[in-house]
Amino acid sequence: MGPPRPLRKPLASRINKANPQGVLRDATPGTACRPARLGGMPSTVIQSFQYDANRRELRVLFRSGRSYIYLDVPGDTYDAMRRSFSKGEFFNQHIRDRFEFRRIDNEST
Repeated sequence: MGPPRPLRKPLASRINKANPQGVLRDATPGTACRPARLGGMPSTVIQSFQYDANRRELRVLFRSGRSYIYLDVPGDTYDAMRRSFSKGEFFNQHIRDRFEFRRIDNEST
């Protein structure tokens, strides 16, 4: 079986010292976005997503290349999406057809 795998470093030691809150900065000054795990995300439909807690906006980039912002999404919904194994299934059950949205394909992200 081999030796046990080492435990992952505590979150505090993984946060970039230049960005101690672990947030992404949006194009709008003063807005903070909580990032989703982008690498190796198990979804055949969703490429990435991020949440702007100040605006309560969920930005979703689909593998098709289309990008949307879902409006007035509670932080709890975003947190549940992050924890879900199937992002596409969660999106279809809890976000799609439940929140207003706008397409942002032509905007810079």
